[in-house]
Amino acid sequence: MQVDVDGAVRIARLAKQFEWTGYVDDVTRFTEVAGWVSEWSGENGMTFQTNLEVVRPEARVFMRKRVFSDITMYVTEILDQSVPWVDSRESIVDSYAELVFALEPVLGAPTRTEPGVDAVMAWDASGISICLRSLSRSIVLELANPKF
Repeated sequence: MQVDVDGAVRIARLAKQFEWTGYVDDVTRFTEVAGWVSEWSGENGMTFQTNLEVVRPEARVFMRKRVFSDITMYVTEILDQSVPWVDSRESIVDSYAELVFALEPVLGAPTRTEPGVDAVMAWDASGISICLRSLSRSIVLELANPKF
């Protein structure tokens, strides 16, 4: 499974150090610092092309009015439906462990963990919650606005 560990750590470090206000303007400032390219912007969201080294280097932003909910990006490839579930789970679990191992020195001990098939590990920083989320066929890094 293709996973961009260095890219995920870079984004998490940027998010931790960024001065978040919770408003949509943060998204524009953050994505400029991260070096992402805007692809689409609408009333309830935005999409960006990231510089993460994965097959779908995209980030999606969900928002309502002037407040953003979260910025979610793939940090792994999305496994094909033809890959047997047992094989995909093994790849997901291994990649998730690799990402956690790399993120903990940067973010410290997680403030929230949800073990299981759809595992979540979250770290609260000033104005943002940085979440690593295991999905059925990929792993995403989510920057969630605690004010939303």
